[in-house]
Amino acid sequence: MPNAAGDIESFPLKDASKEIVTFRMYVPIGATGAVGTVVKNNPGLSITRANTGDYDVVHPPCVRAWYEIRLLTAAASPTVDTAQVDVASINAGAGTFSFYTCLSGTAANPESGSAIEIKIECETRSNSGTG
Repeated sequence: MPNAAGDIESFPLKDASKEIVTFRMYVPIGATGAVGTVVKNNPGLSITRANTGDYDVVHPPCVRAWYEIRLLTAAASPTVDTAQVDVASINAGAGTFSFYTCLSGTAANPESGSAIEIKIECETRSNSGTG
């Protein structure tokens, strides 16, 4: 039986040749800056807002990880213009990282109705031949 069109978004994508698992999360913003009900979530992913424009993400542990954050703004004059991963916060082995949303370099909350898309590519074991 063929899969329904939306099935692929419910599970991690795996590339066996590179030992990479891709996780995706769509995070709607409720009240200004507040994390709404997460959709298109993979098991083992969570997000919380720690402070103004400061978000903490938990994902399954891995050898190394690559992160991509996209802002989807709800206003013609958005309250944020960038999202940047806090490099010092990355701990792929524990499965955690933080990112900031900013306006002109200053931490700021996305406005209500906006959304954040997160893509995490997780190397599940080393390609060194020993893993």
